[in-house]
Amino acid sequence: HRVVAAQIATAQEWNQVQPQWIERDWSGAPPEAAAALLELARRFPDPAVGRIVVEGQGIRSTSARPGAWHGALIAACERTPELPAEIVLIFAKAGDEQAWHVLAKRDPRAALELARDPSRRCGVSLARLLGEHGTAADVPTLVRMLESFTLSPDSQRQVLPFIERHCRGNLDVANRLYQQLSGRPPSEVMLAFTTAAGVAIEQLAELIERTPQLQRDVASVATGAMQGLITAAQSPVLVQALDKALAREPISLPQVQCILQLMQACASPDCLPALRRALASPKADPFTPDVARAALAVAGPQRRAVLLELLGAPNSAAVQVALDADGLGQEQELLPRATEALLHYGKQLGSVDTLFNSLDPATRATQARAVLQSPNFPQFHQQFCISVLQALGSLKDPQFVAELAKGAQHPDLLVRMAAVEQLGRVFTRDAAPFLLELLKDDDEAVRNVAKESLDRLAEYLDARTKWDERLHRK
Repeated sequence: HRVVAAQIATAQEWNQVQPQWIERDWSGAPPEAAAALLELARRFPDPAVGRIVVEGQGIRSTSARPGAWHGALIAACERTPELPAEIVLIFAKAGDEQAWHVLAKRDPRAALELARDPSRRCGVSLARLLGEHGTAADVPTLVRMLESFTLSPDSQRQVLPFIERHCRGNLDVANRLYQQLSGRPPSEVMLAFTTAAGVAIEQLAELIERTPQLQRDVASVATGAMQGLITAAQSPVLVQALDKALAREPISLPQVQCILQLMQACASPDCLPALRRALASPKADPFTPDVARAALAVAGPQRRAVLLELLGAPNSAAVQVALDADGLGQEQELLPRATEALLHYGKQLGSVDTLFNSLDPATRATQARAVLQSPNFPQFHQQFCISVLQALGSLKDPQFVAELAKGAQHPDLLVRMAAVEQLGRVFTRDAAPFLLELLKDDDEAVRNVAKESLDRLAEYLDARTKWDERLHRK
């Protein structure tokens, strides 16, 4: 060892060192031999001097030049604990990836310190190193690794302890994990979700600001977790965030939805002025239903006033939210405005089952008949008309046969079919003439429903006659 070390010490140029001098078993090397190898590394730290770059046909590769000894010295340090780890540290600092892998085994903390350099690529071995030795200072390193490498299942298991220790709630990590794992089994993708679900209330502003850049599922999980943490104390942050989001061009729909969901969870009346401003802004049209629902959720003592505002809104989407609101049917003072809204927006409204189901039978009949008797009924939206017909038909009252029959004149096929079906459910002879007439409908589906309704009505009437005779027989 001493003879070889002496030869190495005399080298003035890197290529004066012969690889066979290094390719030996350095076990038991005396301190002066180890020192000679360390000094050699310090004099010629760049492994690139022993390599040649070959380019051709778009291919670039690197191979060792004859006489290159750097790789041999790195390998010697890997198998010989007596040699100083500083040797591979020097080569790793010079950019040799294999030296970094050896350093990760010999001196993990030094390897992690090098890996923190944003310009350095350290390979997949970093997953194990982070999992075993990483600290909070290494989180940015993990993010860069996720940008550069796809985690194998083994790498994922290796780095998992680090993520659990230092990355819960880190949106960058959650986002990168989801991008990598979205095609993997659900059990693996769950790592991204559990990371996102670790958000803290102190991250509220960050979550809102970052939502446009987050994967949709990651944003959804983080927002859901934040909903369980938020209180009225955070309402100023939400108000400021909503005003800021609506002032941006273009507006981020995911960001606005995140804010509105958090406002609903917060349920603070302090959010109501901002929501009213949003409802008055044409820029909020794409998410008017979400704004209206949030306004109702935070209204508190002003709920009736907000319902009244929504029923009179110039936007049918806001009106639909008011009509779907729980308890509207018990607000007797608001029912006339609800009727006005039904008649005014019948062309744009969808189902109104929630409203009609909350009404007492008499009020339900009044509301439904007002719609069916409207001269604009033939232009009303399909689902809206079906909902009204079903509400009136559910009363099974013969006096409403004429209104139900009017529904059978609607130009929409599904509306006519619903009207015919409800006529058959009234179980009265008065429906028979209308059903017979509908056997002439141009559409076979309507004719089939009319025939089924007539058969059901005939069966009912026959059964009733038979049982009337039995029950009244002396």
